[in-house]
Amino acid sequence: MSLRILRCVPNYVIYSDTEATIEGLYIYDFLNQVNDTLRSTIFEFELYNRLRTSARPRQKYQASQLDGGSELAYARRLHYQWKLLPMAERALQHRPQAKWFVFLEADTYMVWQNVLEWLARFNPEQAYYFGSVTYVSDDLFPSENLGFAFSRHAIEEIAEYWRDYQTKWHQYPNKQWAGDITIRHALQRVRSSIVPTLPYLQVNSLASIDWAALGPNEQSGCLAPMTFHHMTEEEFTIVWKFEQERLRRNSGIGPPTFRDLFKRLVYHQMKPKRASWDNLSFGLEYSDRTMERLLPDERDRLPLAEQQARLSFEKCRLACEIGLAYAKGFIVFPEAGLVMR
Repeated sequence: MSLRILRCVPNYVIYSDTEATIEGLYIYDFLNQVNDTLRSTIFEFELYNRLRTSARPRQKYQASQLDGGSELAYARRLHYQWKLLPMAERALQHRPQAKWFVFLEADTYMVWQNVLEWLARFNPEQAYYFGSVTYVSDDLFPSENLGFAFSRHAIEEIAEYWRDYQTKWHQYPNKQWAGDITIRHALQRVRSSIVPTLPYLQVNSLASIDWAALGPNEQSGCLAPMTFHHMTEEEFTIVWKFEQERLRRNSGIGPPTFRDLFKRLVYHQMKPKRASWDNLSFGLEYSDRTMERLLPDERDRLPLAEQQARLSFEKCRLACEIGLAYAKGFIVFPEAGLVMR
């Protein structure tokens, strides 16, 4: 995470699975208050317990050293299934008077101004969870990966639930495929309202967002994004500079919208021809690689324009223009001919 986005945040705390100080910032171990019985009986805690008894710089675990990577997989499950509830309790201890508690992953960018304006619409004395949701069968599950927020009332109830039922909680998450379901159990018990916040919380980064998926009408561009996920350091810097420049030039005119980001950061980069670029589009692909996978009679049955699409940029464009394939752009791979998507 780039610490730039925290410059305007008056109170924040950083959690991990190991206590440390990095570049002057104290990192809190969010699992060190989990009761001893739980830590000694749940397999996912085994690697955590070993890390606690060894100095982290000296203790290096590689996937090849962890029983073929199985222990590393359990370590990931430890994070997914056990991090939220103890982390919620620790956050409440850190700032018990806060109205809202916002949680972010290290690769999630937060548009602070938009988050504040969104939260101002709601009463923190009611139990709210704001975040992305996922459907499993017909059930709605919260997903914490994109960033999420609890009202003070909700996090107080969840922290109390975690303290009271910690010894029984292991009956649930070990049977589930994701920590998001663990959150769901807690939210259902405390009767917290799950408020879906897509597209405000984005599963994509700035580079991979599907702008067309925001919606077909003009109103969609007026929505104000709150987070972007899977962001690189370069993307953090780009969006941060955009925000700062916008505040200097347009102070007080309202929150930045998807349209503002698109016009300022994306539109001018859209060109008819661009080398060494992947537009991340899905669909048909014409390349030497895909042609080699076809049987001779399958290649022969393709229209001539499709057979030749990979041979040059012009032929690839022609295949698009005559409607033989839907493509958003072209990707040039010198070692494998042309790819059209």
